[in-house]
This record gives sequence, structure tokens and C-alpha cells, in this order.
Amino acid sequence: MPIATVCHGPFALLSTRSAPQSTGFAYKGYKISSWSDAEEKLVETLKGGEITKTAGTLAENGAIMVEGMAEKLGYITVDRELISGGNPMALNPLGEKFIEMMKQQS
Repeated sequence: MPIATVCHGPFALLSTRSAPQSTGFAYKGYKISSWSDAEEKLVETLKGGEITKTAGTLAENGAIMVEGMAEKLGYITVDRELISGGNPMALNPLGEKFIEMMKQQS
């Protein structure tokens, strides 16, 4: 079953560490796109405060973070059943890929 996530959404994948009978982070070794730590630091500077960094925390738990210009322009990352995008510009391609993968399941 495909899983799709965008922007800060990949942070929720970390909940797999606490699932019943979990052996750790289920997405260790997966390539994932998310809102970058640099983008989060910019928002912290503009608005004040500090937040836990999405990309950094995922990487600390074993995810392979995909960053770069293509990711900022709305490209998606697909690794096995996981489809991820770094920002709202990825929503259309992410949705299209999700539907394609769902159709493959039936």
C-alpha cells in the first residue's frame, strides 16, 4: 500500500518507532524528501522560536534525505511504497503517483 507525505508530513513517519512490536524506525534507509532544516531555520529567524527539524531528525533516525534544486521545484521522491515531496509544489505529481500506485495494488 503506498504512503504519501509532503512538507513537514514525513515527521509523522517517526511514530513507527513507538508502534506496538516496533523494531525501530520503519523507514530507515529510505530516500525521503521533506521541508529542509535550512528552510525551518529561516522561518525561526523570521518568526522567532525554535522547532525540531524535520529533515535532520529523519536523517538522525536513518532516512536518506533528498535535497536540492529539483526537490525545491516540486519533484517527488519515490522509494518503495513511500512517495514524498518537500513542499506544496510537489502536491500534483505526488497525488498522480499515489493514484498510479494505488491502481497497481488492485
